[in-house]
Amino acid sequence: MKVTVNKEIVKKTNVIWGKDEVTDCAMEEFAEAIQAVSKVRRFPKDKRTYENLNDEIADVLIAIEALEDLGLIDAESVQQFIDFKQNRQKARNTNKEMLLAAKAGK
Repeated sequence: MKVTVNKEIVKKTNVIWGKDEVTDCAMEEFAEAIQAVSKVRRFPKDKRTYENLNDEIADVLIAIEALEDLGLIDAESVQQFIDFKQNRQKARNTNKEMLLAAKAGK
């Protein structure tokens, strides 16, 4: 996903509202995204649930930029974790595919 968050607005927001308020807001946005994913699972035919999910993901991405601007997260370190976790998932996917193939062959 390629999206753009205006970093100048993020910086000014962080200065005006401060670390405590911004981190509280980030926690709330992450929780709202969890709820939105849950609703998409429960109501997959309701188009409004997908619109709400996109809205909440936008809030999460802005919150992530805010946390990075505050110096709480480091993009390079996050990328290292992403690489590690995706390599681990790749191995899990291979194992799952082999199990499914073995079951299908029975």
